[in-house]
Amino acid sequence: MKMNIRPVTLLLLIILLVVGANAALYHFGMFDSFFAKKEAESRNDISEGPVVRKEVTRLVLPLKSSENSFETASDDGVIESDITTETSTSFAQAGAADKVNSTPSSDDESTDKSVQAAASEVEEVIAAKAVANSSNKAAAKKKAPVKTASKTVGGSVGKLLSTCSPDMVAVKVPLSSPAGRIKWFNLQSPRRLVVDILGKWDNKGKSLYKLEGCPVKKIVTGEHADKIRLVFYISKKDAAMRIKPAITKNSAGIELTINL
Repeated sequence: MKMNIRPVTLLLLIILLVVGANAALYHFGMFDSFFAKKEAESRNDISEGPVVRKEVTRLVLPLKSSENSFETASDDGVIESDITTETSTSFAQAGAADKVNSTPSSDDESTDKSVQAAASEVEEVIAAKAVANSSNKAAAKKKAPVKTASKTVGGSVGKLLSTCSPDMVAVKVPLSSPAGRIKWFNLQSPRRLVVDILGKWDNKGKSLYKLEGCPVKKIVTGEHADKIRLVFYISKKDAAMRIKPAITKNSAGIELTINL
């Protein structure tokens, strides 16, 4: 039986055979010498070409290879002395280019001027804000309301009037003007109850009042710059540790009631 092989199929078979043969030859190293020769030629071409120097610094310093004149062959078969002259020449050209590039252009000068102008504007704005803040603070201080001194309470204190029982003492304190704030607190050793009538008061009565048949043996009054003080000396032994007086204000003064 005859087989009809088309031309395209025959061409593909030929190509596959050629590719397979080349792959086998490459695998067994038949092309190594050819590739080695091409690689050596490409290295020689690279070493003979111009040296390209990237800009690293504006200072041109001589390399040690340019100072020495030893002719040592590299692994590629290139002699260092052949490269020295080309390297120094390229460095000199690069140094000249750096000097040209270091010359400030008009665009750089205009940029510096614009930066300086912007910086000066920022400084002016900051200074203006500082002046505005200081002026606002000064205005606030001027507009701050002045605290008016509170009206001073005071007058004269008359003679104390007291009534007592075994468990209670009532004392009337005559005042020429209405009383303001009144404070009180307890003291020990000896037992005392202290009552302060705040204000500027002038004592017209006595400074010592002795009581008989009362749980309070005496009352001592004392004038101070901002108050008049009444000190009740407690004589009752079983009196509470903390005694709270009942205070009543009226037009004639105040009345203190002490329950013991």
